[in-house]
Amino acid sequence: MSDNRRFATLACGAALLALAQPSWAHSGLHSYCTVREVAGGLQVELEVPARLLAQERQPLLELEGHVRATTPSGECTLAAHGPAPGVRPESRRFELDFACPEAPVTFSTDYGMDVDRTAEVVCAIGGHAHVFRDGALDYVVGTPPSLRQQLASFVRLGALHVLGGLDHVLFVLSLLLGAAGAAARAPRVALRHLVGIVSGFTLGHSVTLSVAALGIFALPPALTESLIALSIVTIALQNLFDANPRGRAGVSALFGLVHGFGFASALVAIGLPRSGIVPTLLAFNVGIELAQLALLLACFPLLVWARRQPWFRARLLVPACCLIAGLAAVWFVKRAFGLAFLPWLGS
Repeated sequence: MSDNRRFATLACGAALLALAQPSWAHSGLHSYCTVREVAGGLQVELEVPARLLAQERQPLLELEGHVRATTPSGECTLAAHGPAPGVRPESRRFELDFACPEAPVTFSTDYGMDVDRTAEVVCAIGGHAHVFRDGALDYVVGTPPSLRQQLASFVRLGALHVLGGLDHVLFVLSLLLGAAGAAARAPRVALRHLVGIVSGFTLGHSVTLSVAALGIFALPPALTESLIALSIVTIALQNLFDANPRGRAGVSALFGLVHGFGFASALVAIGLPRSGIVPTLLAFNVGIELAQLALLLACFPLLVWARRQPWFRARLLVPACCLIAGLAAVWFVKRAFGLAFLPWLGS
């Protein structure tokens, strides 16, 4: 076997292996909470992915080990209720009541992080937003973070929203594969064009995310998630039948519009505060743009090299686009009709 064919075989095998692992699509391991100060303690509503509970025999006991409230005088007493159906599809909601001594309360959670270190809990606390993650597990209620800290947190959240969401990554890879012909002929021109396309996505995402998060207009989460999957199917199949697909900038912007509604539904559901939400949304979209550009720049040189090989279409383009379209089609059916088959393929 030639070196080129060996490389192509290994690349395709790696793609198959990656898709064979549990894939959580764009939702990632994100949980959401709202924390309210009340007389004598805290009231917390926590919504978590249902798949995290599937492995737990006693979900309330497991939860109590990962959500805490403490004071300088000692641990707060927890009364937990749930799980109940959550606001988002395939999620479960808990109600937590913490009885605390009269003292500043530190709320802490590492929920889901024992399963995946990149898991995060996005919370609205006392009129501010905070993202609990590995290395940032504690929040002193009543002492809000600085604007700089909050913006940095949401830049990172936006970047992980791209890199941690398989459907988002597959969307960018589909755009790259569709631009392969132009990339081989004129790499610099093609790269500028691709940067414009992914930036168009960010612009569309910014518009609808802001509109929905500010309560101006929103779409049902099931509809937006289904359209996201359908968009990936469309782009991947177009790559197979059109060597030089046109209109990608418009498709990318449309995908961005839909995707913005998808994430905004989560922000609205947890009641993120209006105060400071505009710079927070801007920071989130900056994170998305930085992650997309990083993914694009990392893959583009490999794409240019691969497109110049005689085996590109048969051994890379066709298998990759078929895998992407097939996986996204499964997501579309599951999301559009609320089905739960093939759980290892995600949702």
